[in-house]
Amino acid sequence: MTTDAVEEVTAVYHLLVRYAVETSPISILEEIVPIGITVYGDTVLSSESLKRLLDAAPVGVEQSEAAVKEVLEKTLNKKDIDGVFNETVESRRSHLCIERRRFKEHFERDGSADWVKGVDNVSLASIDLLTVTLYYPVPGGV
Repeated sequence: MTTDAVEEVTAVYHLLVRYAVETSPISILEEIVPIGITVYGDTVLSSESLKRLLDAAPVGVEQSEAAVKEVLEKTLNKKDIDGVFNETVESRRSHLCIERRRFKEHFERDGSADWVKGVDNVSLASIDLLTVTLYYPVPGGV
């Protein structure tokens, strides 16, 4: 997609992340986690920049098939991409644990906490790459 929301070619990876929750029985929590990274650099987009990009409107400029294939190959073979994925997923897991701990504490105060035992013990189960979307800047700007 060509858009004026980026200044350089950027890839947005969408990961399907599964977490195991230590309830009884163990439950699975799934989320789709987007990660934006510049293709010709290693800049990971902030959550605000990523949201703006995901909400961006396309501009009617098409890329050639050969250009897209070249960029996609670079995107999928990016050095240490697994490290970026793992770091982002771990950050999200930590955030989930904090949210769930608050949730659990609320019910413990009410005296009805038996059913929430373990709800805040979240561990990574798996990560799958679902999609990659390439965002191109408008040639010459708009």
